[in-house]
Amino acid sequence: MSDLTPLTFDDLVRFASRIQVGAPTTGDREPERGELWRLNWDGVTELGVVVDVEEGVPITVPATLTRSRLSESQPSTARVGDRLLHFDAFTDATHPIPAIAFDRLVSSEVDWSTATVDEATTSHRDGDASLRRLASWNQSFSVGSGGLGARLKSAGFTPSLLRRELDLSLDESLALLRDHRALSDDDTTRISRLLDTTSSEVEALAGAVPASLRAALSRRRFRERVMALAVRRKELASRAWGFALFGVLETPYRQTGVGGMEDWQERADRFFEVAL
Repeated sequence: MSDLTPLTFDDLVRFASRIQVGAPTTGDREPERGELWRLNWDGVTELGVVVDVEEGVPITVPATLTRSRLSESQPSTARVGDRLLHFDAFTDATHPIPAIAFDRLVSSEVDWSTATVDEATTSHRDGDASLRRLASWNQSFSVGSGGLGARLKSAGFTPSLLRRELDLSLDESLALLRDHRALSDDDTTRISRLLDTTSSEVEALAGAVPASLRAALSRRRFRERVMALAVRRKELASRAWGFALFGVLETPYRQTGVGGMEDWQERADRFFEVAL
């Protein structure tokens, strides 16, 4: 452990605000268990500790920093759930304590749509310009404006909080904030309790088509590009590709019915007929 440097609370805050490292899915670096990450979820920033890694994506639990000084060998702590982590080079023989070096404090912009596009590119054809362009086209969608995701975010709910309150995975929580998740009756009931509102209002928010999304799709050039790309890339109808192309449309698309990824091109045609 000679390569680890003790990390004080002030160091932690200073480095968390200064270090800028690319998202792990872009290939800049791979996340590792025990690392501290500053995560930006659609403008909501959380500091978390990586507890697992799934396909290059860090699964984190929120870290609440404190100024506790238990001893000189434990200069700073962070509470993760009901566990207390000590950020220094000290390790107890019986109860290992995660130690984090300065160069392992990572800041990451987590963009799941872009990450999925990168995954599809890696899986099928390196440097595929069409998929790269699709990643930038996806930025035209301002998902969640005026919908359920926006209401949850305005109420202060982050992916980690939703994961705990609604018993969802981190992926499901982020999908909910981005209005990608089709709600079950149980979801609707639990969310209505969280927001202190009625189930019918939650359903209305979940079914709303964001004005920005409708405007983006109404641009003829954008629509023609997406549809032409869908036809040319029909052979790439993998789960990753399907999500990259139409995942951002799931909530408004539910008005036309939700099926599996195997009928993704037909679903796209029907969506454009209804949404425009």
